[in-house]
Amino acid sequence: MSEWTFFDYQRPSTEDDDPILVNEILEWTLGLPPKAQAKIDMMILTLRGWPVWPPQYVSDCGFKDILELRIKSGGVQYRPLGCYGAQRRVFILLIGAVEKGGKIPTGAGTSAIKRRKRVLEGWPTCEHEFAEKNEK
Repeated sequence: MSEWTFFDYQRPSTEDDDPILVNEILEWTLGLPPKAQAKIDMMILTLRGWPVWPPQYVSDCGFKDILELRIKSGGVQYRPLGCYGAQRRVFILLIGAVEKGGKIPTGAGTSAIKRRKRVLEGWPTCEHEFAEKNEK
């Protein structure tokens, strides 16, 4: 049984006249190397089952009310940024980032803060989609 439920941030597509919602987190993850995709998926599966998350896997990233998942693959520090949802034991993934020089890019942090505000006001999210199930 899962202790936590993960959700992904969505955005409207801009490609046609009848916009659909695009899973921003899945889109980011599918653009990464397959090994990194698998590690991110495994980390989320693992975190879903733990009632309390160890700080070596989830920590404050220096942006107000935003947390980072800490995943390393191929020498790259992947940092999906997210926040707690309004309901108990809900975590919303807001944006994917890569740590460089020990820091999260400011643009990613600023976007995460804006997205958190939107989501808490009712912006659409969807239950987390794993890259493994969506590869073509």
